[in-house]
Amino acid sequence: KSAVYHVLLKHMFYGGDWKDQLKSTVNSGMPAWIEEGLINFFVEQWNEDVESHVKDLVLTRKIDRFNDLTKEEKVYAGHALWNYIAENHGLAMIPNILYVSRITKNIERGFYSLLNMDYTRLTRNYIAFYRARYVKEYENQTEPEGDKIKLKNKKESVYYGLKISPDGDKIAYVENVLGRYKVKIRDLITNKTTTIYKAEAKLERIQDQSYPTLEWHPSGQALAFFTERKGEVKFCIYSLQDKALTEKVMKQLEKVLSFGYATDGKNIIFSGVTNGQSDLFLYDVLSNTKKQLTNDIYDDLNPQFVDGNERVIFSSNRKSDTIFKAPDIHFFDTKNDIYIFDLKQADRTYKYLERLTNTESEDESNPYQLADGNFIFLSEKNGLNNRFLARKDSTISFIDTAIHYRYYYDVAPQTNYVTSIIEHDYKKEHYSYLLYQNSQYKFFTEDYKKTEIEVLWNTTYR
Repeated sequence: KSAVYHVLLKHMFYGGDWKDQLKSTVNSGMPAWIEEGLINFFVEQWNEDVESHVKDLVLTRKIDRFNDLTKEEKVYAGHALWNYIAENHGLAMIPNILYVSRITKNIERGFYSLLNMDYTRLTRNYIAFYRARYVKEYENQTEPEGDKIKLKNKKESVYYGLKISPDGDKIAYVENVLGRYKVKIRDLITNKTTTIYKAEAKLERIQDQSYPTLEWHPSGQALAFFTERKGEVKFCIYSLQDKALTEKVMKQLEKVLSFGYATDGKNIIFSGVTNGQSDLFLYDVLSNTKKQLTNDIYDDLNPQFVDGNERVIFSSNRKSDTIFKAPDIHFFDTKNDIYIFDLKQADRTYKYLERLTNTESEDESNPYQLADGNFIFLSEKNGLNNRFLARKDSTISFIDTAIHYRYYYDVAPQTNYVTSIIEHDYKKEHYSYLLYQNSQYKFFTEDYKKTEIEVLWNTTYR
């Protein structure tokens, strides 16, 4: 999506002729980080990921040492710059600045002519703007809890795919350096890290960090993951006992975004992409067969088995809790709610979903069922991703010859962290999560706590 916006904005700013674009690109005087920040601003506006990263740069004062920032951090700084202009001078000011910059071949003249500020003053003002905002928020938020796993962050590395083993003694994760990724297992008892798989080459390019996607086998004796090689989706299983890796090509799939095992390890539920849309699939590991459960334009993500493998919980941006036909194509929001799908309905024309959340302006993701039958998930309710607990409750609906109840879910926040929880995982009371703080990716593990917080402090973004 960002690549498409990049082309469109180049065309809009610099003209349609390729020679004009080349000439303007060379002579525009716009640093790459400001240009890329502008692209991101138009693509993403302002979301919990940007909020979390900019907040970290500002509170750690790393943004004051601009030359020490990584390329990714500079783009976040550029994004924050354009958002500051939009918030304080109006969104319409941005195309005017770009027009003057195009005519004068100097972005600083664009800033000075329209904002009456040179670059030095603009930088000082926008950093002070965010610092005043975030210092106030910090006073009402908390630092991460749990045991921090000591992992050395490599420069230019991105970490994701965190999964904790069923016994809580190991974690698995992906380390990606400029597209060169490694699947690693960390033994939390011995503090030894083992690389079990690596692929691709380091290249300056748009990075696809949607793969590989990991999950532990319920026995804890194997790590499974889906990856992509030479246009094929591969299902891999690494045996901890044999230290052997087996691979299997998954046909008629473009990508697997996330998946979960049934408790007996015989079936997998996964979110797979076919024909450009993500749907739910039930995969029989032994027979190597899959069954498509949903088939529409909506995104179905983060599936996990619940209720003794009889149902599946997942996040989706669908608007209705009934699946019965292909919806009309129209523009719809990308915010996700949490749903539960009963596998007994797999072959029915009409499929009815149980809905846990119904929030138009909030994005919920990564749901898991707890040992007591309740659920946890991540939500950006306050502008940052925090963990929430959903408890099933009931109220009297009406009374005739008997009392009839209406069931609903009572949702409450459990964390109020300074920065977003990027990912989390839950297995048998063992809980782990990943966040980005102090310019580092940090892994935490803890025994799951059922405590709730009374007040969730809203960020200015919300």
